[in-house]
Amino acid sequence: MRIPRALQTMGIGIAITLLWGPPPSHGADPATVEVDGRGVAIVSADGQYALRLRGYAQFDGRFFAKGTDNLPAPNAFLIRRLQPIVEYSAGSWVMLRVMPEFGDGKSQLEDGYMDLRFGKAGRIRAGRFKVPLSAERMQSASALHLIERSLVSNLTPNRDIGVLWTGDAGLISYDLGLFNGAADGASLYHDADSDKEILGRIILHPWQDRGPAFLKGLAVGVGGTTGRTQGAANLPSYRTSGQLKFFSYRAATETASGAVADGARRRLAPQISLYGGRAGGQAEFVISEQEVRIGDLTERLQHQAWQVSLSVMLTRDARTYRGVNPHHPFSRATGAMGALELVGRLAHIQLDDDAFPAFADPENAARRAFSMSGGVRWHLDANVTVAMGYEETRFDGGGGAGDRDTERLLWQRLQVSL
Repeated sequence: MRIPRALQTMGIGIAITLLWGPPPSHGADPATVEVDGRGVAIVSADGQYALRLRGYAQFDGRFFAKGTDNLPAPNAFLIRRLQPIVEYSAGSWVMLRVMPEFGDGKSQLEDGYMDLRFGKAGRIRAGRFKVPLSAERMQSASALHLIERSLVSNLTPNRDIGVLWTGDAGLISYDLGLFNGAADGASLYHDADSDKEILGRIILHPWQDRGPAFLKGLAVGVGGTTGRTQGAANLPSYRTSGQLKFFSYRAATETASGAVADGARRRLAPQISLYGGRAGGQAEFVISEQEVRIGDLTERLQHQAWQVSLSVMLTRDARTYRGVNPHHPFSRATGAMGALELVGRLAHIQLDDDAFPAFADPENAARRAFSMSGGVRWHLDANVTVAMGYEETRFDGGGGAGDRDTERLLWQRLQVSL
């Protein structure tokens, strides 16, 4: 039987490898694999190239207390977020990041972007990523004070596709970007019109390198967007922390026109945050203005929201904008308990009175909402957190002839992050 040439070549190669070992590496040092609390990293010998694997998962319990039984949502356990993160860096000036989302019944791309870094001059980011408008929105979901973002996040876009110039000059950090233009509270995958949105934000860190130690974590800034948008797909709906919709615009029916975005959209977001030692907090106020049309009727509507959140450590640990890293991680051997944190927040949103009744149905859409929330977070170490708390949201309107029922939410979370 004649042996095929490919098999002959393979056999010769295997024989050479067995007799003389693998081919020489020409002096190239192998890459190193690093595994620690920040994930897994494969780094080239010269340190110029790196592939990093990390991510986080959040397993939640969401239960509505007595008095909210008639709301259209079940008490449930859920995988709120499951986000593996892959990052690749080449040299000191190129970085790629991919972060899909598999939690909450989703299978979609959250982040997918490239950074071109230019040292102190800043960097250019292109792709799909968070819109850097709100301090609370930009805070990682793994570092939030409460289990969900506040009512304010309803008025700020989440993720969008665009180009951003961002930099940090020490006392000042800045962002300037051009985006497709996501609606309030939304993440955009496909642009519904040809209009674009401009974003600008500047943050001051006046005592970052000087002054009292407790003021080094002070950040004061303002962000804004401006652009134009068209169509019903570019009008938002707003939700509570329990992910229940409490405001939406009128939709088109067989006999009546629905509301559509039709013109300028502008946002303004002044903000302040302070993290120093065992306490930290943030406050912000957001105005979202949108030109809306229904039939021949047009109106410029302005919605407003604010939130104040506070965190206090009960153990001798520091609270930062990026979260908590316990000095003494939980250990049964040493008796260390990790870090314990108390958190609280007040938030309010007010919808423009001119939205009712033409653009939104007052029997189904609330005019205002106010929430109070508090809880405790147990950080076993830098990667594992157990949290629980309570949030109550009260409404003005939106409940047929009266007010929508108060939403009383009990929440729990088990979080693992790398």
